[in-house]
Amino acid sequence: MCGGDVALCNHLTGAAAKDMYLSATIQNELLVVAADLIRTKIQNQIRQAGCWALIADETMDLQKREQLVDVIRYLSAGEDGVLRQREDPVAMLDLVHDVSDDYEPHTEKKLSIAQCYNGASTMASERLGMAAQILQQAELAKYFHCMAHWMNLSASQAVKVAAIHSAQTVVHEAASLFRTSAKKTVVLKQCIEDADDTRMSKRQLINLCETRFLERHTAVVTFRQLFGFVAEALQEMKSWSSATAVRSASSLYASGLVILENLAGLLLPVSWEAAGCRERPNTGHQRCQRSVVGFGEHAIRSRLREDICRG
Repeated sequence: MCGGDVALCNHLTGAAAKDMYLSATIQNELLVVAADLIRTKIQNQIRQAGCWALIADETMDLQKREQLVDVIRYLSAGEDGVLRQREDPVAMLDLVHDVSDDYEPHTEKKLSIAQCYNGASTMASERLGMAAQILQQAELAKYFHCMAHWMNLSASQAVKVAAIHSAQTVVHEAASLFRTSAKKTVVLKQCIEDADDTRMSKRQLINLCETRFLERHTAVVTFRQLFGFVAEALQEMKSWSSATAVRSASSLYASGLVILENLAGLLLPVSWEAAGCRERPNTGHQRCQRSVVGFGEHAIRSRLREDICRG
């Protein structure tokens, strides 16, 4: 109605109470119909493309249900006739119910030229996995390990380096300290505003993601940008009357926050090393992980040598 739908407005204001069609059941049916129309449109575009690639990944939702999302990658011409790559979701399945009921995607498997999963044996196994089963029906559908997932696994190995693990722990503690208190957040924001630095787009720290290294990388970048303001805010908190606040600020400051900027900076080139390693030919997953860990240890040693020379 807010969008100017006159017919809907007339229906809701003039129809009988039993003909409103506003119940939860009717609304759910309308959503299903809308989803079917969108899915049909996507399927028609996929058929016109002539070939496509399957991308699938699973995750657990808040209700502890395993959900499998199927995405189709294909090329589609726009109104200007230019081909553009598209990635459209075509299904979200419950792994316990839908997949066990022999779900079949509404696309022609023989037109599939690639399939991309996260490397789990149930998906990527050459004998029994989904990749092997689809390959029997689509000879060109070669399996590829998801590049983003591969890089995430490889970069996460850098946390095993003791110095990087310690730096990451303090980044996590600093983010938790400020994000769990409105008063502390105000102090940090005030320090940033007093600096009047137009280059600062961030106003608070970001929590480290437990599973995705790329999001963890964003948290470290933000910490480096706000490093000086964090130290200034901690110094101010040490003068508060609250014994708990003083103790937490002093503990974090004394744990190496002043020298942490150098160590936290090592996580940034480690991320780039993981990305570059993935692009090199004939680089397996295990070799990529060893390369990233070795790079992190080398960066630590180089940084220590620089500090000793300056000392």
